[in-house]
Amino acid sequence: MLDVYLLGAVVAYSRLRRLAGVAIGAGGYALAALVFVQVLLEQALGRQRVWRAIGDPAQYAPRPGEPWILCLDCELVTVVPTTGSDRSRRCPRCGSRLVPRRPGSLAATAAFTLAGYILYLPANVLPVLTITRFGRTEPYTILGGVRDLVAAGLWPLALLVLFASILVPVLKLAGLSWFLIAIRLRSTRLLRERTALYRLIDFIGRWSNIDVFMISIVSALLQFGILTTVDPGPGIASFAAVGRTDDDRGAGFRPAADVGCGGGTSLNERDRSGPVPENPPTPDSRQWAGLPWVWAVPVVAAIIAGWLGYRALIERGPTITISFPTADGIEADRTTIRYKNVELGRVTGIGLSSDGSRVVVTATMRHEAELRLRDDTEFWVVQPRITPSGITGLTTIVSGAYIGMLPGKNAPGARSFTGLETPPPKTAW
Repeated sequence: MLDVYLLGAVVAYSRLRRLAGVAIGAGGYALAALVFVQVLLEQALGRQRVWRAIGDPAQYAPRPGEPWILCLDCELVTVVPTTGSDRSRRCPRCGSRLVPRRPGSLAATAAFTLAGYILYLPANVLPVLTITRFGRTEPYTILGGVRDLVAAGLWPLALLVLFASILVPVLKLAGLSWFLIAIRLRSTRLLRERTALYRLIDFIGRWSNIDVFMISIVSALLQFGILTTVDPGPGIASFAAVGRTDDDRGAGFRPAADVGCGGGTSLNERDRSGPVPENPPTPDSRQWAGLPWVWAVPVVAAIIAGWLGYRALIERGPTITISFPTADGIEADRTTIRYKNVELGRVTGIGLSSDGSRVVVTATMRHEAELRLRDDTEFWVVQPRITPSGITGLTTIVSGAYIGMLPGKNAPGARSFTGLETPPPKTAW
């Protein structure tokens, strides 16, 4: 997982550079060198090559017709011990405990996979990161982070985050669903393809933690009060839960018994890990029985997802349009609408009126602003201005322009407004 953490640190560095001056220290380069050496060793040496040097798998191979079991640590196919307790059943090569199929393992995998599907939606819809700079709050979703990396010209990192944070969880969930359906139907079709997919999921699954590591680094480093503050959003908790719930090993999924192979050891004639054992175990329907408590996991996931969705809905108010002569100082997804310096909405789009004479700004308001949207509510752009009475809007030099709001006195319910070219008199505030 150290290599995944390093990539998360690289993505965090690219974000930090846009917010502050950042320099990589000697420890950062040492960590990169360590990961590089580890990758070279793994590629040059190989895990199975080390285990074969420790013990030749041929001497532990089961005879034809003998029951066999796969060690999940060294991936040795050996004879199932017939004597002794479960605690004394150890792998003859690595000494790890040989664990047979656990009752209800497939039911547990199905429950965790369903929970992963439920949490995947809020993980991608809700913000995973919130950046506050000089009082200006900007939430970011996973796709928003990808767009920022593209805008900064960091295409390789953008593609990496897109693949690791969006495509990999989908591949893991879809792959586990395929395995479970095939096992439930007791199908032996495409066993080799399922083996290859399991290997791929087992290898790339951990890369979905890049965003989790990135946000943990950025939120820990950038805590400077009103200047710049980064806080994790509700989406990152759902995202981390997705990565956990679709972890097939954590749910008790046994590849040797269920898919037809071990994690990285396919039982075919070209495998050097040892002879091919006969009579491979077939899926047992009892693996779906028992452990009724595991179905509480998707129920809890549904409750959490529903609560997050409910919070997002009640905080989201109506959508309004405001027409201005120009769009000076207004940016989509960045410019906020404030009343008494409290953010009540955010600009989501900028366009032209039908005749092209004015700019139409679309904004999403917060729920508490709904009663203040009246026919005579006034909006104007707050930015530095020089007037006979003095200079106003100097704070926006640092924080950026925003749209000021002054509620009217008529009945609420208006959704379309005409913005003022100049702020209203100070006494009206």
